[in-house]
Amino acid sequence: GSDIKKPDAVTVIDGENFKSMIWPLPVNNLMYVGHSTMEKLNKSGIFTIGQLARVTPSFLVQQLGKWGETLWIFANGYDNTPVEKAGNKPLIKSIGNSLTTPKDLVCNEEVKILLYVLSDSVAQRLRRHNLKGKTVQVLIRTSDMESMEKQEQLSHYTFVSTDIAEKAFEIFLKHWDWGKNIRLLGVRVSSLVEADSYLQLSFFDDDRDTKKQLLECSMDKIRARYGHYSVHRALLLTSGNRDIFSPAGAECGFQGALPGIPD
Repeated sequence: GSDIKKPDAVTVIDGENFKSMIWPLPVNNLMYVGHSTMEKLNKSGIFTIGQLARVTPSFLVQQLGKWGETLWIFANGYDNTPVEKAGNKPLIKSIGNSLTTPKDLVCNEEVKILLYVLSDSVAQRLRRHNLKGKTVQVLIRTSDMESMEKQEQLSHYTFVSTDIAEKAFEIFLKHWDWGKNIRLLGVRVSSLVEADSYLQLSFFDDDRDTKKQLLECSMDKIRARYGHYSVHRALLLTSGNRDIFSPAGAECGFQGALPGIPD
């Protein structure tokens, strides 16, 4: 509509006038119709948006593949996309981090350490967005680029790194047989809800979950004030020559310097 009246004007296109205003325009005026698509349509006798709108979707699928049906929908002005207020943030469906190591991982202990590092990063970002998740997914990629992804559900929603890491390591042990060395690991959490909106009560619950949540929120505050290296898990000190890895982006010496995980 902004191209119909230039340089400065207001054009109103609605359900009553769009056929008379839009259909006579050349077909390449339609969004996503480039030169190559226009040539294919022209060879089929389609030169205007209106001609495109009046053919059957099945004909366009024959000519252009599945994308042809999408163009037919555009030409006819059909759109069922929900209208959102300006400034609305898209819903976050999952949060995850992955890391390619400079050297192959060759044992369970190395994998466990890196899964805790990744889970710590994922948990921090969940808390930052005030989210909890229930599905934990692990990505494993070998040195010859073969990939495997497995996921399982937790019994509860969480933003606690130990919950995520323990489930991730459980998934790993269940599905990995060390036929090959590992070059990349990833951890992702999905099935997200707002942290303040979900509370599962049980007669068997104790205050351990609450303590874990308070502990990790306290760690966030300490790291925000004094830096990521100010507090960390003892697990990461199992080898004296390994520096602490910061999921916020700093480098470390885990079997050589690992690049930071993008946030």
